[in-house]
Amino acid sequence: MIKMRMFKEQAKDYERLYYRNNLHLRQVEWIEQMVKKEGKKLKRILDVGCGTGLHASELAKKGYKVTGIDISDEMLEIAKSRAKKYGFNLVKADICDWIENENYDLVISIFITLGYIYETKRIISAFNNIYKSLKKGGIFIFDVMNGVYALSNLEEIIEEKHKDVVIKWKRKLDFLNSVVLGQGKFYLDGKQTEDFQKFRYYLPGELELLLSTVGFDKVELYGNLQRKKLNNNSRRVFVLARK
Repeated sequence: MIKMRMFKEQAKDYERLYYRNNLHLRQVEWIEQMVKKEGKKLKRILDVGCGTGLHASELAKKGYKVTGIDISDEMLEIAKSRAKKYGFNLVKADICDWIENENYDLVISIFITLGYIYETKRIISAFNNIYKSLKKGGIFIFDVMNGVYALSNLEEIIEEKHKDVVIKWKRKLDFLNSVVLGQGKFYLDGKQTEDFQKFRYYLPGELELLLSTVGFDKVELYGNLQRKKLNNNSRRVFVLARK
């Protein structure tokens, strides 16, 4: 997995760049609603690629026992203060190599985190470890780039302007390896920084096959966390898989 600048030098600005307008609060609410519709009672939650601990802290506030896992020292350093304040655990580890057998009711991985594991062998390892970490009947919710959208509608140039942030991306596809390559420029507080991203996109059938291969017996695909129907214009695939 590439250790991109956004997970290192930009860790302190990560939330301002990517989590504006309390997006994480809405995501946590939608996750709870998805799980409630499954009739599943939650106690223990694993947040894979927890970053600065935004989702983990909100879930901990609601009374869940939460563990966040990430490979970025810089992200985890920021998450530590939230972990101490709200009472959740942090682990520095790569989900491709880490398992806690049958310990969790729910595993989440939000904001295409698992797309940064772009080798098939390693994503299978990650899915397998997540499967083993779930209790029987446990739920796995995550999102990745929708391959159908990437192949037909991906914008090569993206520019976002907000009150205090300007984000510009130039992107192209590596068809052979099913990945998106992105060169980004960020303008924040009068300063410019750059970043390179490489993340994998998945076709819906590919996700279903990979998840069923490691043992998940129920896989549902949506266009967002509110269970909107997945279509060719859905930028991401939101997955609910059950052990």
